[in-house]
Formats: sequence, structure tokens, C-alpha cells
Amino acid sequence: MGVETTIDGKHCLFTADNFFHQDQFSGTGGWMGLNRSHPLLYAKSAQKVLDIAPEWVLAEHGGAFEFSVEDFRRRVAWGKVGAKAADALSPSGSHLRDWDPHRVHVEPLLALRARPGATLKAALVVSNPLPQREKLSVTLEGRGIVADQTWDVETAGKDSVRKEFTLRLPDKLRPGRHIFTLRATAGDVVDGSDAFLAVEIAP
Repeated sequence: MGVETTIDGKHCLFTADNFFHQDQFSGTGGWMGLNRSHPLLYAKSAQKVLDIAPEWVLAEHGGAFEFSVEDFRRRVAWGKVGAKAADALSPSGSHLRDWDPHRVHVEPLLALRARPGATLKAALVVSNPLPQREKLSVTLEGRGIVADQTWDVETAGKDSVRKEFTLRLPDKLRPGRHIFTLRATAGDVVDGSDAFLAVEIAP
């Protein structure tokens, strides 16, 4: 979340991309519990800053500013209100279901220094923030390089599923980085997750 240090006798907190000064960029003061993330993580991160209570917040892109208790209380409240508004706009009633690009993902995301002909081990992870069970069909699209793989995944409400799988690489796969996307569907509806697997073949 951040790094605490003392600079010129001042208690400082490096927050990187989690926050920035309200006058910077869009004027929002940041909306990043994690990059490409959602308002509840922003609120959670802001609460951590409140708990730490530094004298200065050393934010990203040179956006240092003095810490204000009231400012960060507003940020926490803003995140919570924003989450409710996002839920109201979401088809499922949960922005964590509809707006989280990482709720379907592969671990590890990147296989480094792989060799042609190798068999890689990975895991498909699917999270379900809804209270009811959910069924998804997830296809790893091999793009004619590796074989397509499809899994039918069912998750209980407020739960996640982890499914191990292997990926055999061709014997003559060219060096460089190869991206294989995953397409998840619930019935005939395509899920909005931005899931992919990257393989870097050593020269």
C-alpha cells in the first residue's frame, strides 16, 4: 500500500499510484485502490492512510501534498458512496461482478524464459462476489499456436474457484512474447474480465 519514512523530520508516506493531489489530472484526487480497480479498494486504501496519519503524502508523478484528516475522511466516504452508485448501474447489481477486470484471471500471468516444447503449469481463478451460485464457460484461445482449452466453472456465492491446468508449447515456437486470451461467458453473455496468459520464449 505504501512506504513510510522520515524526511527532514517529517513523517512521510509514499503512496505511488493510489492517490494524487486533488488539483492534479482530473481533479478527483485519485480513484485507484489498485490500478484499474474499484471504489471500495480506494476507500480501504484511504482508510489505511487515515490510520497511519502521516504529515505528508508523497503521491505519484510528483504530487506530494500535506496530509489532511478531513480530506481522507471524505475520500473514504467517497469510495463507499461511489460503490453504491456503481452497484446501482450494474446489470447484476454488483459492480464487483460486472466491473472487475481481474475476477477471471490466470496465475501466473506471465511465464518467463519458457522453452519450446515445454509443458507449463498454471491455474485459472474465478471469483464470484454475488450471493448466488454462478456458472461460467471459460476458453483459453490458442490462436492456432496451442490447442484451445475450455472449462465449465461453477462457483458458490461469495466464493472463488481455482482450477489447475497445463499448456504444452509447440516444439518450434518462435522466440518472443506470445499472448493467449481467455474468453468467459455466462450463457450467451460475454464476461467483461480482461483475462490472458503471456508466455515469453527465450531466444
